[in-house]
Amino acid sequence: MREIPWQDIPREKVLGALRRVLLSAEFKTAPQLAAFLTFSVTRTLEGRGALLKAYTVATEVLGRHADFDPQADPIVRVEATRLRRALDRYYLSDGRDDPIRITMPRGGYSIVIHGRDEDPEERPPYKPDTFQKRFVDRSQVYWNQGRNAVALLAFMGFVVSTTLLFLNAKPSATDNSADMRPRFAAIIAGPISGLPSVEGFGLSDVLVETTSHFSGIIAFSGMVPRPPDDLYVLEGSSYKNNQNYKIDLRLRHAATGRVIWTSHLQIKPEPDSLRLAAQRLAHRLAGRTGPMRTDALPAKIDSVSGREALRACLAVTDAAIRSNASTLNGAARRCLDEALATRSESAVLLMSSALLRFTTSPQESDKIEAEAKMALTLDPNNAEAANLLAEIAALRQDEMAKVWGEKALSANPFDPALLRAEARRREAAGESEKANTLLSQATILEAAVDLD
Repeated sequence: MREIPWQDIPREKVLGALRRVLLSAEFKTAPQLAAFLTFSVTRTLEGRGALLKAYTVATEVLGRHADFDPQADPIVRVEATRLRRALDRYYLSDGRDDPIRITMPRGGYSIVIHGRDEDPEERPPYKPDTFQKRFVDRSQVYWNQGRNAVALLAFMGFVVSTTLLFLNAKPSATDNSADMRPRFAAIIAGPISGLPSVEGFGLSDVLVETTSHFSGIIAFSGMVPRPPDDLYVLEGSSYKNNQNYKIDLRLRHAATGRVIWTSHLQIKPEPDSLRLAAQRLAHRLAGRTGPMRTDALPAKIDSVSGREALRACLAVTDAAIRSNASTLNGAARRCLDEALATRSESAVLLMSSALLRFTTSPQESDKIEAEAKMALTLDPNNAEAANLLAEIAALRQDEMAKVWGEKALSANPFDPALLRAEARRREAAGESEKANTLLSQATILEAAVDLD
């Protein structure tokens, strides 16, 4: 259906979309998130969304006092991360058919509203499938009868087994019909048993927030109601090793149960150590050579179809960009052109196409720039698109190279490849001190995750 500018959507329809979100299970039990979302939507409709700052949200929504210091208290960032995850989960389940969608892009607290020319009231209310209904009915019975420890234990066992079934069962095409946007992968970062949170943050929380900065990756914390085919689950356990924690990790493909990556790391029970470990893990898992992007490589390159194997096409394109092999280049170009014929508004496909052209046909600078700018228009947080535009501008000795480079690092400050690219451009511009700082940051993030 045709996308329409949110300014053209009647205010009452936007507020109706907000009500649908607030009445969902995700928000009924999270009044603080509901208040945050309502406040941001209201300010956006008033034309003041871009002025929203952490201090405003903290004092007017979260009940903090006038002396609130956003640098010392991360509560707003934490709640914004929770809000983005809750919206993601809502639009994968109850709101999968909503014609008006509400999102909060990273980097701020204002709202972006996506509208289609359809009345949300015409949609039938979301109904859980048979398995979900059985889960809801059964859990209600357990709670009603849970007056003793036996009933409570039975309920907990049922919840655990149901969660495992959801994560291990291969979803049907119907389940995924609302989530067919081309991307590299989705990941659930589960809680790490035996590892305490530090200052309200857990390793999984920070990992989800950091991973979501990588283009083409969507991250969740907790169960996904309708697991997509590209879902991976990060599992782990830890134990105390002197004053530190040793953590055993594995990445599992949810639908098939395949373990595609394992690692061990050791961290100190301190905020800086925890955050750095999560940032290194995010780069290792979601970066261009990460297991979630390479796992989709097909056995036969020539069999890749843009319509039927989008992830395989993206994986082949990644391999072509890395190696510049002629066979891979041809296969990647064919499947991308086929996919873009029907999905011309996919930021991930456009960005992959632009990067492939930049690698194999740099003389097509106009096409490269057009695709990268379109990708950035569709996804303002696409760091790879901003970085490519910076590269093009630098080749032209255009002063916009610095602007695009800063935008790339603002969208994803955790990708060493982007840090090194910006360092090269700054060095060429005579900014050696800034270049060295960026290279140092890249080196820290590239440090091995695994224990020797």
